[in-house]
Amino acid sequence: MQYRFIIQKNRDGTMSADCATVCEVLKEQNWLHQDEAPYLMQLKTFESMKRDMFPYLTDPGVFEVPVGSIEFVEAYLRKMYGIEKMVPLLVPIQLDIPEYLGRKDALVSSKSELRDKASEWEAEEIFLKSASQLKCDYTGVYDIRKDTLPSDKEMYISEVLNIFSEWRVFVFNERIAGVKHYLGDPWVMPDKSVVYQMVREYTSCPAAYTLDVAVAADLYSGKPSTVVIEVHPFVSCGLYGFEGKELPKMLIQGFRWVTEFLSTETI
Repeated sequence: MQYRFIIQKNRDGTMSADCATVCEVLKEQNWLHQDEAPYLMQLKTFESMKRDMFPYLTDPGVFEVPVGSIEFVEAYLRKMYGIEKMVPLLVPIQLDIPEYLGRKDALVSSKSELRDKASEWEAEEIFLKSASQLKCDYTGVYDIRKDTLPSDKEMYISEVLNIFSEWRVFVFNERIAGVKHYLGDPWVMPDKSVVYQMVREYTSCPAAYTLDVAVAADLYSGKPSTVVIEVHPFVSCGLYGFEGKELPKMLIQGFRWVTEFLSTETI
């Protein structure tokens, strides 16, 4: 099987740092493994991807992997697979336990349900985001006493943490391939043993995914602890400088998992 990466470029020919990194890693892997079938690359703008929404025939021996923004990848999924959108993994059930969460969380389907849950937690502020789409405009912290709460049919909510730093853990075949800091104080580092334990516990995982963790103040003791933020399938993930040799295979497996999982969910 040969692989063609459909990589997003801007209309002026430039591309994002992540897409540029993918291009460079693909070129390097092709050079290092010249005795193997090379990774193919094709650059495409979001406008051209979105404009022609009809699927096209591909060589049965070539598997295509779109690389770019969520909107770019979802446009490809609609065209080639008939899949409307990707869905977030949020916090998988195996990690959704007090030991790893450091906070209370829940799924709600209305403002009233949200307020009831916050009242149960005795919380005046809550963090919330969409539970049905990867990217939404209302992700953030909200005061439940104000009438500014968003309305959605599927929302993930949690108690608000005092976060010192956030880190992205890159996992491939149940092995940690890299860890990158992306927010807060880079000298406040997560507990290695806790992160490894999370990866071991998450057994129903995709072959490639990212695990976002934070170092946050315990809501009761105030002491720093390592907590899970959320998990992402390895599609349209910020790399934050990750450029491991596993990157092409992770992109392949990440997209393959998304197509297989969402096709099953649709059926």
